[in-house]
Amino acid sequence: MSADPADLSDLSFIVRDVVDLRARPADTDAATWELMISEWRGMSSAERARMVRALWSASTRMAVIGIRERHPDASDLEVLYRLGVLRMGKDLVKQAVGWDADAHGY
Repeated sequence: MSADPADLSDLSFIVRDVVDLRARPADTDAATWELMISEWRGMSSAERARMVRALWSASTRMAVIGIRERHPDASDLEVLYRLGVLRMGKDLVKQAVGWDADAHGY
């Protein structure tokens, strides 16, 4: 494997940077953590993709619920902008669609 991140022939460095499977969460005992890792490793690519999609969808729903609780009068479009601010930052949303989170409060 190349140590140069500019070399895209081996992208495994991305996975290691994002998820260190040795870093067990404090609220999970060692046996359970090992079982979870074993199950993840046994999944097909399609199964892992479905799991990631389900987690992404759940996190999106939770974020939208939080936005609607904090801004009950927000339109659907404003909720979408606020979700964008949460995920990508207020500067990128302002640059991309012209919606200013500072002007609207966030």
